[in-house]
Amino acid sequence: MSCEDGTGVTGAVCYVEASYVSTYLAATGRDIPWSSATDAQRDLAIQQASAWIDMNFGTRFVGYPMTTTQGLEFPRAMAYDRYGNAITGLPELFKRAVAEMSIRALADGDAIFGDAPVGGNISSESTTVGPITISRTFTGAKDSAKRFPIIARLLQQGGMIDSGGWAQR
Repeated sequence: MSCEDGTGVTGAVCYVEASYVSTYLAATGRDIPWSSATDAQRDLAIQQASAWIDMNFGTRFVGYPMTTTQGLEFPRAMAYDRYGNAITGLPELFKRAVAEMSIRALADGDAIFGDAPVGGNISSESTTVGPITISRTFTGAKDSAKRFPIIARLLQQGGMIDSGGWAQR
């Protein structure tokens, strides 16, 4: 598996190695599902996480791909955070976002890449807890796609995506 090392690796399919994700998850106390997975399952989860981040945030990343031959969207050229500091290589918060997405991909890869069924948007929903039922109806429809706000937050915090106009191309 060819991983990006911060230099614009041609043909890279992942942003981090399994050892990085293992260390990150152990430090956050969430390494049980990861440590019981096979190497192949971990590698696939990291590849899926890397692809998901590129597909969902690639057009919002600050700057431009560093080379025309790199396999992934990062590293970036002409990329600066909200303080005017150059964003180089693979920033730590970017790696953390990949690790966070990797554990989600390992848990349910179909959840992040599953195709939405035709008519998959939700027009109403009800939740019942004990004797209380709450029903909501949406104007148009509620999108049924899964969201992972921690990923966006890590990328915003590191200045890698625009989150209010301060990190522009």
